[in-house]
Amino acid sequence: MFASHILHQMASSPARSRVLRLLFEGPQSPGTIAAALNIAPGTASNHLAALHGLGLVTAEACGRRRFYSAVPNGAQALLEEIRGPANDPAADLDRR
Repeated sequence: MFASHILHQMASSPARSRVLRLLFEGPQSPGTIAAALNIAPGTASNHLAALHGLGLVTAEACGRRRFYSAVPNGAQALLEEIRGPANDPAADLDRR
């Protein structure tokens, strides 16, 4: 996934960034996230699904509940991709 797409997804929703920051504290359920951030449980689930699709969080089932965790080096990998060489010819591909 291109870093620009991930950055766009994160920048388009400050709440999504808050969810990710909360997950760096440890595994959380959608209900716990909703309560902590004062958002609807469905909204928390939507943000978690988006973050999961971006590869920034993982989900683990525990009985009927799911717990989400931030991918430890997911954010680091994103930063490394962004910091890549400015003259990388592959970086120009999404401009064509």
